[in-house]
Amino acid sequence: MTWIFTAIIISGLISLIFTPVLIRFQKKKNIGQKIRIDGPQSHAIKTGTPT
Repeated sequence: MTWIFTAIIISGLISLIFTPVLIRFQKKKNIGQKIRIDGPQSHAIKTGTPT
């Protein structure tokens, strides 16, 4: 049972540490979500969101 909690804590910490790093990398390399032209105009602000 202790191993399960340890794995949960370690995976959570890894996620908290590496998520901001990956987002910065994606923004730097211009990797982002493409928004369809025929979609709603309210979605246009999502253009370039790292995914």
